Amino acid sequence: METTARPTGAPPPLVIAVDGRSYTVAPAEAPITVGREFPSQILLDDQRISRVHLRVEVAAGHWVGVDLSRNGVYLAGTRQASFPITDGLTARLGNPDGIPVTFGFAAAHAAAAVAPSGGDGEDDEDDEDASDAVDPDIARAGAAVAARRAELDLSRRLLARDGVINAGTLNSLEKGEHWPKASTLRKLEDVLGWTPGTIARLRHGQGGDPAETTVALTGSIAAEHMAEAATLALEALRGRIALLPSADDPGFADTAGAILDELRRLERLTGRVARDATGAPAVAIALGAIRATHRDLILTAARSPHATLGQRLYAARHSAELSTAEAATAAGISVDAVTAAEAGQPISASDVTAIETLLAAMGAGA
Repeated sequence: METTARPTGAPPPLVIAVDGRSYTVAPAEAPITVGREFPSQILLDDQRISRVHLRVEVAAGHWVGVDLSRNGVYLAGTRQASFPITDGLTARLGNPDGIPVTFGFAAAHAAAAVAPSGGDGEDDEDDEDASDAVDPDIARAGAAVAARRAELDLSRRLLARDGVINAGTLNSLEKGEHWPKASTLRKLEDVLGWTPGTIARLRHGQGGDPAETTVALTGSIAAEHMAEAATLALEALRGRIALLPSADDPGFADTAGAILDELRRLERLTGRVARDATGAPAVAIALGAIRATHRDLILTAARSPHATLGQRLYAARHSAELSTAEAATAAGISVDAVTAAEAGQPISASDVTAIETLLAAMGAGA
């Protein structure tokens, strides 16, 4: 099969052809998932297909496929954990002769967003109440939704990507301008951990404190869902890590840094559940795997000539078996400063100097 090379920079829109249908995905819409049921966005009714089977995403300016399944994704009869996508490539899902998925590159002007199957692509047209004016009752419910999103660290883009609610519709709800469909509200309530009907009750002034109607994440079902979601997300990130260039490549630092940011966010979300998930070891196991992956990647990044101060500090204190508090004491700075540096956040010039002095004393200077 003859393929065309992918361009550098942003990749072209991708056409995914499967089961007699085709979907055109712009890079901004990535990642897109293929599987048997929600939260997959392209659905295939076949028992060989996992609930979330294949993830298609952009990594280092290229389209990439990542296997998230039990039965595998195959290229030319060989199972692939992850693979670069080229124009004309065909992958088979479930077994070497399984369902074919063909990829092609589209002209940029032909890009059109995929409306996730079972998702929310038509909400802007089908809102039950739509107006440019602010409705104070909708605004009350929207403010509670926005506060809960902030508490859970859920971005609009993430919810849109996962087929929960269109980003524009969510923005309009939170501003008090639009009221989404009932099916969309149910999905939103589920991801926010609220019981069904909570958002409508808030709209009509019957909700009281929304925290009172929040589903406790200590339940085994909720914890199992979180463990499964965290594991799937981690496998996707591991697929991207496998495609990273060598640590001395100029493009390594930015790409690795983006993955580290996602690992930290995933660790925060999973950690919140793990703290209260009594009798649900799957969440703790998932959290441990996330932390191990984060540790391994940051130690690799620290060996790069483009390593950040925080990455060098993390590697040095782990080599010396120092805790965050112990490193902070040794440097004469706050624990918050060490934590911020290792997370890639800005710190004061004096804190930078103190960390550089500590690294030099430990033999890990620049």
